[in-house]
Amino acid sequence: MVKHKLRERFRPYSVEVRSLTEKALDASIRMQDIPGYIGSGADSVVCRLSCDPDIVAKLPIIESSGIKPSKAVKESVGALVLGMGVPGLEQIVAYRRARPSAVLCRFVPGQTLRNVAADSWRIPTEHFAGLLATFKAMQERELATDTGGSNLVYDPEAGLTVIDYIKSRKQTLAQKVLEFASPETLLAGISIGATVPEHALRFRNVCATELGPEIAADMNQMWRKDCLIVPA
Repeated sequence: MVKHKLRERFRPYSVEVRSLTEKALDASIRMQDIPGYIGSGADSVVCRLSCDPDIVAKLPIIESSGIKPSKAVKESVGALVLGMGVPGLEQIVAYRRARPSAVLCRFVPGQTLRNVAADSWRIPTEHFAGLLATFKAMQERELATDTGGSNLVYDPEAGLTVIDYIKSRKQTLAQKVLEFASPETLLAGISIGATVPEHALRFRNVCATELGPEIAADMNQMWRKDCLIVPA
Protein backbone atom coordinates (compact mmCIF):
# COMPACT_ATOMS: atom_id res chain seq x y z
CA MET A 1 0.00 0.00 0.00
CA VAL A 2 2.81 2.44 0.89
CA LYS A 3 4.71 1.75 -2.33
CA HIS A 4 1.51 2.07 -4.38
CA LYS A 5 0.93 5.55 -2.94
CA LEU A 6 4.53 6.50 -3.66
CA ARG A 7 4.16 5.42 -7.29
CA GLU A 8 0.95 7.42 -7.63
CA ARG A 9 2.67 10.55 -6.32
CA PHE A 10 5.19 10.40 -9.18
CA ARG A 11 2.75 11.48 -11.91
CA PRO A 12 2.95 15.29 -11.47
CA TYR A 13 6.73 15.15 -11.86
CA SER A 14 7.04 12.69 -14.74
CA VAL A 15 7.37 15.27 -17.54
CA GLU A 16 10.28 17.10 -15.91
CA VAL A 17 11.97 13.85 -14.85
CA ARG A 18 11.77 12.53 -18.41
CA SER A 19 13.37 15.75 -19.72
CA LEU A 20 16.16 15.56 -17.14
CA THR A 21 16.80 11.91 -17.96
CA GLU A 22 17.09 12.68 -21.68
CA LYS A 23 19.62 15.43 -20.95
CA ALA A 24 21.61 13.20 -18.62
CA LEU A 25 21.81 10.53 -21.34
CA ASP A 26 22.89 13.04 -23.99
CA ALA A 27 26.68 12.69 -24.31
CA SER A 28 26.92 16.21 -25.76
CA ILE A 29 25.62 17.75 -22.51
CA ARG A 30 27.89 18.06 -19.50
CA MET A 31 26.36 16.81 -16.25
CA GLN A 32 26.96 20.22 -14.67
CA ASP A 33 24.83 21.82 -17.40
CA ILE A 34 21.74 19.74 -16.64
CA PRO A 35 19.05 21.98 -15.07
CA GLY A 36 19.01 21.70 -11.30
CA TYR A 37 22.16 19.54 -11.23
CA ILE A 38 23.37 18.86 -7.68
CA GLY A 39 25.81 16.01 -8.13
CA SER A 40 26.45 12.56 -9.53
CA GLY A 41 27.77 9.23 -8.34
CA ALA A 42 28.99 6.05 -10.00
CA ASP A 43 25.56 5.19 -11.35
CA SER A 44 23.20 8.12 -10.77
CA VAL A 45 22.62 11.83 -11.28
CA VAL A 46 20.84 14.04 -8.73
CA CYS A 47 18.88 17.14 -9.82
CA ARG A 48 16.65 19.59 -7.99
CA LEU A 49 13.25 19.92 -9.67
CA SER A 50 12.19 23.31 -10.99
CA CYS A 51 8.48 22.46 -10.62
CA ASP A 52 9.05 21.86 -6.91
CA PRO A 53 12.44 22.96 -5.49
CA ASP A 54 11.74 21.03 -2.28
CA ILE A 55 12.22 17.79 -4.22
CA VAL A 56 15.30 16.20 -5.80
CA ALA A 57 15.25 13.50 -8.48
CA LYS A 58 17.76 10.67 -8.30
CA LEU A 59 18.19 9.35 -11.82
CA PRO A 60 19.81 5.88 -12.00
CA ILE A 61 20.88 6.19 -15.61
CA ILE A 62 24.54 5.18 -15.62
CA GLU A 63 24.82 1.43 -15.95
CA SER A 64 28.57 1.16 -15.35
CA SER A 65 27.82 -1.02 -12.34
CA GLY A 66 25.83 -3.40 -14.52
CA ILE A 67 22.61 -2.73 -12.58
CA LYS A 68 19.58 -1.78 -14.66
CA PRO A 69 17.87 1.51 -13.66
CA SER A 70 14.64 -0.27 -12.71
CA LYS A 71 16.49 -2.61 -10.37
CA ALA A 72 18.50 0.25 -8.87
CA VAL A 73 15.26 2.07 -8.09
CA LYS A 74 13.76 -1.04 -6.51
CA GLU A 75 16.76 -1.50 -4.20
CA SER A 76 16.84 2.17 -3.25
CA VAL A 77 13.12 2.33 -2.54
CA GLY A 78 13.30 -0.72 -0.27
CA ALA A 79 15.68 1.12 2.04
CA LEU A 80 13.95 4.49 1.79
CA VAL A 81 10.59 3.00 2.78
CA LEU A 82 12.18 1.54 5.92
CA GLY A 83 13.60 4.99 6.67
CA MET A 84 10.30 6.84 6.34
CA GLY A 85 9.62 9.08 9.33
CA VAL A 86 13.08 8.66 10.87
CA PRO A 87 14.60 12.04 11.82
CA GLY A 88 18.00 12.54 10.24
CA LEU A 89 17.35 10.28 7.24
CA GLU A 90 16.64 11.42 3.70
CA GLN A 91 12.90 11.01 3.00
CA ILE A 92 11.30 9.52 -0.10
CA VAL A 93 8.46 11.37 -1.87
CA ALA A 94 7.73 9.20 -4.91
CA TYR A 95 9.33 6.79 -7.36
CA ARG A 96 8.97 5.13 -10.75
CA ARG A 97 10.71 1.94 -11.92
CA ALA A 98 9.71 2.09 -15.60
CA ARG A 99 11.45 4.71 -17.73
CA PRO A 100 11.97 7.41 -16.84
CA SER A 101 13.23 5.57 -13.75
CA ALA A 102 13.73 7.83 -10.75
CA VAL A 103 13.46 8.19 -7.01
CA LEU A 104 12.17 11.52 -5.71
CA CYS A 105 13.22 12.67 -2.24
CA ARG A 106 12.88 15.75 -0.07
CA PHE A 107 15.63 18.28 -0.69
CA VAL A 108 18.11 18.35 2.19
CA PRO A 109 19.58 21.84 2.81
CA GLY A 110 23.20 22.31 3.78
CA GLN A 111 26.61 21.03 2.68
CA THR A 112 28.07 17.55 2.62
CA LEU A 113 30.75 17.16 5.26
CA ARG A 114 33.24 16.39 2.50
CA ASN A 115 32.94 20.07 1.52
CA VAL A 116 33.52 21.37 5.04
CA ALA A 117 37.05 21.42 6.50
CA ALA A 118 37.03 19.48 9.76
CA ASP A 119 38.92 22.19 11.64
CA SER A 120 36.14 24.68 10.83
CA TRP A 121 33.22 22.53 12.03
CA ARG A 122 30.96 24.19 14.57
CA ILE A 123 28.59 21.28 15.11
CA PRO A 124 26.95 21.52 18.56
CA THR A 125 26.46 18.60 20.93
CA GLU A 126 22.72 18.35 20.25
CA HIS A 127 23.34 17.76 16.55
CA PHE A 128 25.84 15.00 17.30
CA ALA A 129 23.25 13.50 19.66
CA GLY A 130 20.70 13.66 16.84
CA LEU A 131 23.06 11.83 14.48
CA LEU A 132 23.64 9.10 17.04
CA ALA A 133 19.86 8.70 17.44
CA THR A 134 19.64 8.36 13.65
CA PHE A 135 22.35 5.68 13.67
CA LYS A 136 20.41 3.79 16.37
CA ALA A 137 17.19 3.95 14.33
CA MET A 138 19.06 2.70 11.26
CA GLN A 139 20.40 -0.23 13.25
CA GLU A 140 16.90 -1.17 14.40
CA ARG A 141 15.70 -1.14 10.77
CA GLU A 142 18.79 -2.93 9.42
CA LEU A 143 19.92 0.04 7.35
CA ALA A 144 23.54 0.83 6.53
CA THR A 145 25.47 3.71 5.02
CA ASP A 146 28.96 4.80 4.18
CA THR A 147 29.32 7.39 6.92
CA GLY A 148 31.99 9.22 4.95
CA GLY A 149 31.56 12.92 4.32
CA SER A 150 29.75 12.58 0.98
CA ASN A 151 26.71 10.85 2.53
CA LEU A 152 26.19 13.27 5.41
CA VAL A 153 24.78 16.76 4.97
CA TYR A 154 25.07 19.40 7.68
CA ASP A 155 22.82 22.42 8.11
CA PRO A 156 23.12 24.69 11.18
CA GLU A 157 19.35 24.53 11.70
CA ALA A 158 18.45 21.01 10.53
CA GLY A 159 21.56 19.28 11.90
CA LEU A 160 23.10 16.18 10.27
CA THR A 161 21.20 14.16 7.67
CA VAL A 162 22.15 10.82 6.07
CA ILE A 163 21.32 11.13 2.36
CA ASP A 164 22.26 7.69 1.03
CA TYR A 165 21.55 4.38 2.76
CA ILE A 166 20.80 0.76 1.91
CA LYS A 167 19.28 -2.36 3.45
CA SER A 168 22.00 -4.39 5.13
CA ARG A 169 22.57 -6.35 8.33
CA LYS A 170 26.35 -6.25 8.00
CA GLN A 171 27.04 -2.85 9.58
CA THR A 172 26.83 -2.65 13.37
CA LEU A 173 26.06 0.50 15.36
CA ALA A 174 29.67 0.60 16.60
CA GLN A 175 30.94 0.40 13.02
CA LYS A 176 28.73 3.34 12.00
CA VAL A 177 29.98 5.41 14.92
CA LEU A 178 33.68 4.58 14.52
CA GLU A 179 33.60 5.10 10.75
CA PHE A 180 32.10 8.55 11.28
CA ALA A 181 34.67 9.32 13.99
CA SER A 182 37.58 8.28 11.76
CA PRO A 183 40.34 10.62 10.57
CA GLU A 184 38.84 10.31 7.08
CA THR A 185 35.53 11.91 8.16
CA LEU A 186 35.25 13.59 11.55
CA LEU A 187 38.93 14.54 11.50
CA ALA A 188 39.42 15.08 7.77
CA GLY A 189 42.26 17.50 7.13
CA ILE A 190 43.72 17.22 10.64
CA SER A 191 47.50 16.85 10.47
CA ILE A 192 49.50 14.01 11.99
CA GLY A 193 50.61 14.97 15.47
CA ALA A 194 47.76 17.44 15.95
CA THR A 195 45.48 17.48 18.97
CA VAL A 196 42.01 15.99 18.46
CA PRO A 197 39.74 19.06 18.06
CA GLU A 198 36.87 20.02 20.32
CA HIS A 199 34.10 18.98 17.94
CA ALA A 200 35.42 15.40 17.81
CA LEU A 201 35.65 15.24 21.59
CA ARG A 202 32.03 16.40 21.81
CA PHE A 203 30.97 13.52 19.57
CA ARG A 204 33.04 11.07 21.61
CA ASN A 205 31.43 12.25 24.85
CA VAL A 206 27.91 11.95 23.40
CA CYS A 207 28.68 8.36 22.38
CA ALA A 208 30.17 7.57 25.79
CA THR A 209 27.01 8.82 27.50
CA GLU A 210 24.62 6.97 25.19
CA LEU A 211 26.58 3.81 24.37
CA GLY A 212 29.05 3.39 27.21
CA PRO A 213 32.73 4.13 27.88
CA GLU A 214 33.96 1.28 25.65
CA ILE A 215 33.09 3.12 22.43
CA ALA A 216 34.91 6.22 23.67
CA ALA A 217 37.97 4.10 24.47
CA ASP A 218 37.83 2.64 20.95
CA MET A 219 37.80 6.16 19.48
CA ASN A 220 40.76 7.23 21.60
CA GLN A 221 42.70 4.16 20.49
CA MET A 222 41.84 4.78 16.82
CA TRP A 223 42.94 8.41 17.01
CA ARG A 224 46.20 7.58 18.79
CA LYS A 225 46.91 4.89 16.20
CA ASP A 226 46.67 7.62 13.58
CA CYS A 227 49.26 9.65 15.47
CA LEU A 228 46.86 12.21 16.95
CA ILE A 229 47.07 13.63 20.46
CA VAL A 230 44.02 12.84 22.60
CA PRO A 231 43.55 15.26 25.52
CA ALA A 232 43.30 13.62 28.94
